[in-house]
Order: sequence, then structure tokens, then C-alpha cells
Amino acid sequence: MNKHSASTQILLVLYPYPMSEFLYNMYKLNNFSPYCDVVVWDISMLANPKFASKLTYARATRGNIVSLSTWTQFLRSVADLKQQTLTHA
Repeated sequence: MNKHSASTQILLVLYPYPMSEFLYNMYKLNNFSPYCDVVVWDISMLANPKFASKLTYARATRGNIVSLSTWTQFLRSVADLKQQTLTHA
């Protein structure tokens, strides 16, 4: 998971489908970047594994998009985010 500075807030987007570049631009997530760190968690393999594996469009390859495919990864990411919040609060 990405490390963030203590002074900026984090906008966490949980998205239940594979995030493509088109969707990232459609939701205008770049507009939030001057105000906070934008992090997108692609939880498509957790929410809809059969559907997500059948999609063939290209996923976005940005550094702030994290693809979580197991519940262990998801819980570890939540724990890391919680730890960052506790240490930087």
C-alpha cells in the first residue's frame, strides 16, 4: 500500500469493479489530488470474482490504484491504513 504524508488527508475509494483509465477520468479523481491523496482500492475480485475475471478491458495502471484479490490483503490494507491514522493523528 502507498505511504502517505502526515499532513495530507486520504480519499479512499472502494470500487467493486475493475478500475479503467476511462472510469478514473470519468469520476474526475484527479480533481481531488490538490486537496488530498487519492487511493483507489479495486475490490472487484472480492465483490464479484466471476464477473470481474470475465471483463477484458484494460485496467488503469496508476500508482494509487491497489487491486485487492484476497480478504487477507484487504484486512492487511485496512490495518495499515488504521496504523497510519493512529501514528499521524
